[in-house]
Amino acid sequence: MKQGLIRATVALALCALLGGAALGNVKSKNVRLDDDVTVNGTLLKKGTYKVSFDDQTNELMIKRGNKLVVKTAARLEEYKSNGAYAPEYKTRTAEGGNAALLTSINLGGAFAVIGDSAGSSSGSTQK
Repeated sequence: MKQGLIRATVALALCALLGGAALGNVKSKNVRLDDDVTVNGTLLKKGTYKVSFDDQTNELMIKRGNKLVVKTAARLEEYKSNGAYAPEYKTRTAEGGNAALLTSINLGGAFAVIGDSAGSSSGSTQK
């Protein structure tokens, strides 16, 4: 009886561990924005945000505190640093807008590229 309970407990623990791995990999990082930026029409004021990327849904979520500020489609692009400085985030100049458009965020080893912004490099700045 006791061995059956131990086996059941071990089996449940193993399922919980393997089930979590199957759900996907979420990368998160706190990012400090030095300037106001726009993401999908949402203005993000300068400050610190928690950025999370879910590779199962290909969604980037940006939170300030516990409040979800913006959720958008993105894709992950791996990069090799080669000892060079990698910026926290990249922006490009908005056409007729006041705030720069956020194009990608460094999640440590990879950039989460927002929407179609990877193809547009004109007027880009790096922070």
